[in-house]
Amino acid sequence: MKSRRKILATIGTTTGIVLAGCLGDDESEDDDTGEEESEEDTGGGEEDEAENGSDESEHEGEPEYTIEGNFPEEVEIEEEFTFTITVSNDGDGVGPGPATIGATVSTADTIDPEVFFEDEIEVQPGETEEIESEPFSWDEPIGLQWQVYVESPETGETVDAEFYETEIYRETPELSFGESYESPEGFLLTIEEVDATSEYTYTETSGIDEGEEKTHEHPEDGVFVLVEVSVENTTDEMKQVPDVSQFRLSSISGDERIDPFGPNVYEADDYYPFSDELAQNEQSSGILPYSISAGSEENIQIEFSNSVTGTPTLAIWRL
Repeated sequence: MKSRRKILATIGTTTGIVLAGCLGDDESEDDDTGEEESEEDTGGGEEDEAENGSDESEHEGEPEYTIEGNFPEEVEIEEEFTFTITVSNDGDGVGPGPATIGATVSTADTIDPEVFFEDEIEVQPGETEEIESEPFSWDEPIGLQWQVYVESPETGETVDAEFYETEIYRETPELSFGESYESPEGFLLTIEEVDATSEYTYTETSGIDEGEEKTHEHPEDGVFVLVEVSVENTTDEMKQVPDVSQFRLSSISGDERIDPFGPNVYEADDYYPFSDELAQNEQSSGILPYSISAGSEENIQIEFSNSVTGTPTLAIWRL
């Protein structure tokens, strides 16, 4: 036999999580007269003994609890989802009291798992109870590790536990060059133009050749990929533009990712303005230069990530 009930979850806290239907029945009110109480005490002795004997016989056996969870493997950010926990008693009794069941959740940054919910449950021998959570969601990409467990009603020790994982992901928009993406930090980013060339021209800014136009050829028979990036601050706060390393050139297959080379190597004066701070609605732009093998320029894309680690990828621009 299987029954169901709901977990009333409070996301982000370790308290306030209860199971619907777990509250006990109201206790019966005392009888108004002592006479009635006396009649119950004296007249129902044999019946009470029989009932007590029946209750004791129900608890003579030992419970054998098992637990399973059903968690989604992947969920998009801000998408509501639920999970279920199934508790079975394969023993021949329920033991001296209810068993404790619960679920914890942790992430890569968590030192100790957080208790998502914990409650007591009593499942009769041969029966199964399924518990379903209320819908909830996460608002950022993250990997969640779940543990569901059941503890012995007699010793309090964990008698069964299972582990599950849920990946909260962000759908990565795929854009064409010239299209814009608004980052979580409030920057409107546009890959304006991409130029694959074996050489580029620049104006000498110092020395005896100052002011002369020169050509920089690729030294290894490869090609330069010059990516023009524009950044606009759409917030009402001063913000420094995204870091250079948040923009990576990669193959469409994703097998290789390349960082732009720095302004000390790129000799033109239109390098990406990595040190700029932008006010509200202020815009800045510049070139991010990359170096790749000749012939691979038609199989490239530009990735933007939300950190210098390169993960997760928030937007992709392709030819």
